[in-house]
Amino acid sequence: MTLAKLNILSLINTQYIKTQPNMSPIHSIYGLKIDEILSSIDRYLSLTPFNIENAESNVAFSLANRRELGDLNVKRCIKDINRVYVSIGGKLNDKYVYFQRPTHISNTRFPVNSIEQMVPLFIRDNNPDNKTLTIIIDNFNSKPVYDLNCLLLNKLPCQNMDIILIHHRFIESSLTLFMQYIIQLCNVCSIKPERFMICNYVKHMNRPNFLEDHDEKMIPKTIQSILDDDDNTKYENCFYEWFGYNFYLYNLIYNYKNCMYLHRVPYLKQDLENLIQKHCIDNKKYISVIQSTGLLKFLGEIYDITGPETGDNGKMATSILKVLFDTNQIMSPLADSSYNIQTYDDSNAF
Repeated sequence: MTLAKLNILSLINTQYIKTQPNMSPIHSIYGLKIDEILSSIDRYLSLTPFNIENAESNVAFSLANRRELGDLNVKRCIKDINRVYVSIGGKLNDKYVYFQRPTHISNTRFPVNSIEQMVPLFIRDNNPDNKTLTIIIDNFNSKPVYDLNCLLLNKLPCQNMDIILIHHRFIESSLTLFMQYIIQLCNVCSIKPERFMICNYVKHMNRPNFLEDHDEKMIPKTIQSILDDDDNTKYENCFYEWFGYNFYLYNLIYNYKNCMYLHRVPYLKQDLENLIQKHCIDNKKYISVIQSTGLLKFLGEIYDITGPETGDNGKMATSILKVLFDTNQIMSPLADSSYNIQTYDDSNAF
């Protein structure tokens, strides 16, 4: 995606912000504490305001309280949504990005994919049956940067979508409250697991300082631990992590729980990069035969945020594995016609 040259100071004027047809205006939340943020979301969704008084005991969530009164009452007062996408750390900072490797492109600048991190292409569909709530939360550096992101989001052709843009830097306690709230929201709205995604894009191009390194480790660990709680296992596989500033994997996210160890296997990641280079960057016109169950499993848990929605059995996105199979770019004796990977012994997988 190529961004036009932008002058932040000249663009930050609300009179220029025009929303697309069938899209609600961006709901902005800036400069609030976590309890005020959740209350603001409640008001936007036409729910009883969040009450922080007993939040630590997890009984003060308005969503939970209203659910006790009956789901039918809740569904009558909430916005009509059946998909939820949450983006953490995807804000637009710069127009371009540089990659350290491969060395022959180290001095070449490429357009950033921040807009796709906030609103992936696969949820920008025109299907009237899809009612998407997109929540974008990040620590914006300044109000002008926040306003610029709001401006750009308002210009996206996103039909049947509500977008909430939040300025907040997570600490473990606020992230815990936020996650508990989002899970309650998904439960109240009867959101199916395959139609809920929370994606973490908190990565740093250069070596992170102490606080940045802490955030990079704390955020995924906290999110997955909450999803793994006995009361939340319905959504335990709904968390995705960005590969970060890797030239070949820049537009890809992977399922955190299912790939917690796979993405750390050095040669497996190299095989993934080689495959993406051949078929997605160099556009080689031949078929790759894959005989590694580890790589097949990995591909089945990876998604492209710049790829369009394809209606894969009601899922929000289609895996790289299915895309490559469906376009006859890969084949494997280890997968059947439905792309089910044969059972294998972990000790021999890699």
